[in-house]
Amino acid sequence: MYAFKELLEEQRKLDLNIIQTKKLDNEDRTLKKLTAFTTELGEMVNELPETFKFWANKNNDKQKALVEYVDGIHFILSLAADLGIEDFRILNAEVLTYTKPSFLEQVLYLYTIPNKLSKLPSQRWIEILMAAYIGLGQLIGFEWDEVVEAYHTKNKINHDRQEANY
Repeated sequence: MYAFKELLEEQRKLDLNIIQTKKLDNEDRTLKKLTAFTTELGEMVNELPETFKFWANKNNDKQKALVEYVDGIHFILSLAADLGIEDFRILNAEVLTYTKPSFLEQVLYLYTIPNKLSKLPSQRWIEILMAAYIGLGQLIGFEWDEVVEAYHTKNKINHDRQEANY
């Protein structure tokens, strides 16, 4: 089982820091965050060229892919925080339910969920997106502990960037 209370609390602090640092108003940023998520998904896939770039002789960079993958986690959690979600859990069975047979099928599936979430923002769609995203991480070979550690590392970098007027 995957629990998100602690990560959600960290994400809320980062989001508040960004809102205060950038002096943002109360606009609905859902579409921007969903677009950012799909952008990070594309950046992550681009770090794994062996999976789809049949025309190129480039090697996968799993470490860079992990950094981009964690950026996607940040945006999912930020969307959850915007919905007022305090905590949620993803069961292993849910991850299996929302995981396709191959990496590329999973990537394409993940591109369909943000549109649904934009039309019906809900905890259930956040859970489906996170379960499918965890499934992608598993297909890549990421261990959950390394994902959480990378999240904490990137979260600190994101805070530092805000302090440096990124």
